[in-house]
Amino acid sequence: MSPQEFTDQFRVLLPKERSTPQQDITNLLTKMGLPSSSFQIGRTKVFLKESERQILQEALHKEVMRRIIILQRWFRACLMRKQYLRKRDGIITIQ
Repeated sequence: MSPQEFTDQFRVLLPKERSTPQQDITNLLTKMGLPSSSFQIGRTKVFLKESERQILQEALHKEVMRRIIILQRWFRACLMRKQYLRKRDGIITIQ
């Protein structure tokens, strides 16, 4: 796959501060502890062993699930807050 395709697919795992796609990919793969012998990054292609690609896919899945849970938590908190305020206003009206 090309470096641009790689960064598009694994954007969630890449750091916020961006540099060149090749540098971002190298930083990500070394940060994940993958040996440099298991991947190569050229100007037009990124070569990964299948086991390393699976590790990246699992890390991507975990990060996406973590972010989904954060969104669900926030949404549920908003719903509970709205429900609480509605009940509180009803109680104040009754008093």
